[in-house]
Amino acid sequence: MLELASLRRFVVSFVRHFPARSHREPLCSPAAPSRKINRALIIAMTCALAGICALSGGIFAQQTASKTPAPASAAKTSADPTSAAANETQAPNIESRLPASVKFYVHWRGTKTLDPVQGKNGLLRLWADPDFAPIRRELTAGAFGNSWLKMNDKSARPEQLAVLLPLFENEAIVGSLTLPGSKATAGAGRPGASGSAAHGAGGYDGFVIYDGTGKADLIQKAKAISVKTGAGAPQIHSYMLGKIKIESVERSGTTDFSAQVGNYYLSAGRKELIEELVKRFDAKVPAGASLADDAGWKKARVNFGGGAIVEFYVRLEGLISPTTPKVQDVDLAKFAQAVHLDRLHAFCGSLSFEADSTRLRFATLGDTSAGSLFDIVGASTPAFESLPLARDGASFAAWRLSFPAIYQIFRGPFVDSLPQQKAGSFKGFDMLGQAMLGMPLPDILALLGGEVATVTSAPGDATYTALVAISIHKPEVVLGLLRKGLGPMIRDTTTEGSATVLELGTNSVDPATKAPRLELSYIAVTPQLLIYSQRKALLLDAVGRTSRGSIPKAESLVGNPDFQRARGRLPKDLTGFSYAQMSKQTWEREIAVMLHAAAGAAASKNSAPGGAIPANATGDDWLRGVNLGVFSRYLHSYASGWWKTPDGVYFDSYLQ
Repeated sequence: MLELASLRRFVVSFVRHFPARSHREPLCSPAAPSRKINRALIIAMTCALAGICALSGGIFAQQTASKTPAPASAAKTSADPTSAAANETQAPNIESRLPASVKFYVHWRGTKTLDPVQGKNGLLRLWADPDFAPIRRELTAGAFGNSWLKMNDKSARPEQLAVLLPLFENEAIVGSLTLPGSKATAGAGRPGASGSAAHGAGGYDGFVIYDGTGKADLIQKAKAISVKTGAGAPQIHSYMLGKIKIESVERSGTTDFSAQVGNYYLSAGRKELIEELVKRFDAKVPAGASLADDAGWKKARVNFGGGAIVEFYVRLEGLISPTTPKVQDVDLAKFAQAVHLDRLHAFCGSLSFEADSTRLRFATLGDTSAGSLFDIVGASTPAFESLPLARDGASFAAWRLSFPAIYQIFRGPFVDSLPQQKAGSFKGFDMLGQAMLGMPLPDILALLGGEVATVTSAPGDATYTALVAISIHKPEVVLGLLRKGLGPMIRDTTTEGSATVLELGTNSVDPATKAPRLELSYIAVTPQLLIYSQRKALLLDAVGRTSRGSIPKAESLVGNPDFQRARGRLPKDLTGFSYAQMSKQTWEREIAVMLHAAAGAAASKNSAPGGAIPANATGDDWLRGVNLGVFSRYLHSYASGWWKTPDGVYFDSYLQ
């Protein structure tokens, strides 16, 4: 069964490479203060999720379903579950077949699960719209270009890989685990030999499980692609485990084991593991504890929710062992012990396409009591001080961090994990703060309230300027520190109500003309907030909004009914929150800013003579002719929140 190894290689390669071509930025990095956080978040999420939709949209509609009959045991899983006979014979779900020692897995539910919402979900409808076709083609070309799947420097052509897309209609799991007493030795691949840990795919306890119902022909095609792109002829061995045939395929120093049990195609990197999987999938009731019995997995399962097309689970216990070697002179084992990394138990998440929204959820499970990395995450409360700064139509993002906790972790466990010579140089930071600002760094950080927010300008503003706000204590002390630290840059000081506004000037060079120019920016210190912007009008508007007793609802984001509905879908108490009213976005501005930023980044690597940005520096000219109104046709709002509880930190989001 060479096709089993081929399928495993194909699935693992797709999982490793496909998301990297779709994501521009992480979707949930609440602790990354960036003036582009909302725009980047929206565009990245749209592109990433659209890449997943490629597996269920127009491409699949053009494919012809395989007519190959299912294996004999297919009646078990395809029978009507509402009948008594079906309930007696229906096989347990995949998690109940897996050993409890699974450390990581991604469960793909199959694109057939999207059929009920195909014409209702906004993101799926966007994907299928003809106006989205140029973007759809570009995403597909990027995902199936001739560079993402290579075997021994031989590439499979995009059209060959596209033929295999219907494989994703079915359920699959990719993961890894540790079997008790498992040892890797040489000579894997023959009956009686143990698995090899020395080579590539055969060197770890990884596995792939695929429901091959109706896909036998496509699995054979995957086999053919593997044979053509592989180096040398494979050495195939087989033996029987009970009534199940197990094959091993050796090629280029790697060994893969595979078997078929009923509908399920099993592939693994070790002999012990494939045999364990065969026994579990062949038994009517698997012997021993399963992943479905694990308490940590059960807690993670609550966060998955129902109807997810893909979910993942990562066990974090033992992530850094006491014997972990140093990395760049950093004693990771010592650092992990000092910050109680053992209190982090698992990381999990899911993606689901619902009729009214696309929902993405994550959770980091563990003990959040004081004294660990969880101290960095701020408290969850009902309101954000910076929310009144956002006008209706603007995008808003805020989160709470404990800056003193970040410093204490850096100043204590991190510095202590360094060699004495390097640790000594870092310990000089305290004295540096005292010398330059007249106050120790811990005292300076204590002046920050912990809330950080970014607010974009409203859609009518073509410049797309953002402002940043940070909650503060003792504003008069903060103002004094700013004057000390920014002294030469301060060009003017004015008073606006209860706020003090500093005008800052810095010398720079125009990237086009190379002529010197003066760049202005502004900082306002209010009784509760420190506000920064590169545009004075935007900053003064924010200052005015903080000083008003009440803001007309027509001008405020918080008074918008869509905002109120989106906020109502999230828990009352939050540590972080973001919202974008996408129906009011000026997408031409969004894309133009994105392309300009991408071109500027590319210029540093591919600058033409004289420093000019080359034409089509980013290869995004195809996007300039797209009817961008297609986005607001289907995408109305995005809201996300994260919160801290005694048993973990949770993230939830809705794209409507």
